Amino acid sequence: MPPPFFAGMSLWFQSRRVFVLLVALWGFTLAGIQSFPLETHEAFVLATAQEMKTGGDWILPRFNDELRLNKPPLNYWATLLVAAADPVRADIQIYHGRLVSLLAVLMMVLLTVRTGRKLYGRETGILAAVFIMGTGGMLSLSNNAKPDTLYAALCTLQLAAWIDAWQAATPSRQRWSAWLGWAAAGLATLTKGPQVPAVFLLGMAAFLAAGPDRRRALAVLRPLSGAALFCTLVLPWWLLLQQRLRALGVDFSDSQLSGSLLHNLASWRELLSVYYLWMPLAQMLPFSLLLVPLLPRLVKSRPPMSPATRLLAYVSITLLVLFTLGGHYRKHYLLPLLPVFALLLADSVRLIRFPGFNAAWVKLLVVAGAAGALGCAGLMLWQGEYAALALFAGLSLLTARLLSRELADTFGGQPLFARQLLVMAAAVIPLGTGFYTYAPAQRWPATEQELKKFAGEQLSGNDRLVCWKTSVNILPYFARRPVQAFTDEAKLRRYVADNQNRHPVFAVLPAHELPAFGERFEIRHVRTSDNRRNPKNSLSLVEILGSREGLPAQKTD
Repeated sequence: MPPPFFAGMSLWFQSRRVFVLLVALWGFTLAGIQSFPLETHEAFVLATAQEMKTGGDWILPRFNDELRLNKPPLNYWATLLVAAADPVRADIQIYHGRLVSLLAVLMMVLLTVRTGRKLYGRETGILAAVFIMGTGGMLSLSNNAKPDTLYAALCTLQLAAWIDAWQAATPSRQRWSAWLGWAAAGLATLTKGPQVPAVFLLGMAAFLAAGPDRRRALAVLRPLSGAALFCTLVLPWWLLLQQRLRALGVDFSDSQLSGSLLHNLASWRELLSVYYLWMPLAQMLPFSLLLVPLLPRLVKSRPPMSPATRLLAYVSITLLVLFTLGGHYRKHYLLPLLPVFALLLADSVRLIRFPGFNAAWVKLLVVAGAAGALGCAGLMLWQGEYAALALFAGLSLLTARLLSRELADTFGGQPLFARQLLVMAAAVIPLGTGFYTYAPAQRWPATEQELKKFAGEQLSGNDRLVCWKTSVNILPYFARRPVQAFTDEAKLRRYVADNQNRHPVFAVLPAHELPAFGERFEIRHVRTSDNRRNPKNSLSLVEILGSREGLPAQKTD
């Protein structure tokens, strides 16, 4: 017999149309999965996964042939799993890492619609799920190979499972749901650490202890058996890691894996910035603008808070307070709370006393949406993304048809503004994705990435690649080998002398450094990226043929 939580997943698909609609809206986020410029932290995931695959070592993460003791390995393992399922490409591709994050987004969306339906009703669940995909925070982080989105999805599963345990009608369902929450917490810890899972546990425990459910707290959370399940998932890798590090004589007490980031507390300046007060509003844009008409209504009427809303409020406030006291302020720390914020906001829409936009406003909004769609299409045509344009067109037709039917069936009895809001929220997803992915500003990072990709393609198995006065950045991923960085000319000369007769040496350097570099070394210019927006960021690829004789090395450190 399957766990009741999974048996209850059929609630998601009470209408297959809702499932297809959400998957279609999610499909817009696939744009740029391979072509969008690679970010440095993405390269950490991709190159580390590649080194794991090449070296056959799934325990000890390495980047650029050095230990990387920053993050646990689950995101690397997930990337390797996606790569293993790819029948075309054997090496780790950009889309392998990003697909992990995009599937995590879909998981968050489906969990949100399910949880929203259970707590507030089907309309709220659908609206909250659409909100998530269109928020600025999700659009900027979903199509990214960093572990943040997978972490957020697993934390969302943890909270959703414990909510299911809290509402369970039978001991069997309660037990299975509680265990699923602990399993999700363990997997989240293997993704990025125990911080958010621990905070969610604390928030849930505080909610149960402060209300009429205090006598059920142990039955809902199952702390003993749940903690045992958590340790079963987390400890094997942790113990194997420590064993390997001891064998190598490595002290990792100051690494992120040892919890070094938890040693710092926020300064007074950070506390006074109220970062975790305004950042959620920024992450939830454009939908956080609903708070403008909503807050006066909440202050004036003070509607009673339902148990479900109190639960979500406890979890949110616990995380915001504890993270405010911590010494590291990052916007992606809020990603696990986006489903919670979306549910609270979607439920509060019913309190807005607005009859809806009249015919003139509707025409204006339609014209604005059409102009935005034409703008997105123009950007795709300008960049030659014809496949993406076809994908957007097909998905737009599908979502329009499904959305119109859902509005008639599910939202037929809802106020006009709620129906209009769902349409506008759905429209934000393709427009936001299109402009974010194909904005002209992305063209210049793409030119730098193309040069680094070209450098990797030019290298043979015996070649060496170095950087001169520029960061290693994403080069180890494209080069498929370690890349050394130099700023001291004497050290670079020694490196060239040691390798020149056995290994051709190539270098990536800022284009404006090329004349001076050519005076110190004999070089063969291979290629230069053309960054017209910021020429100082243009890069050159050269082959170093040797040092010029008679010139003393200049130390530039």
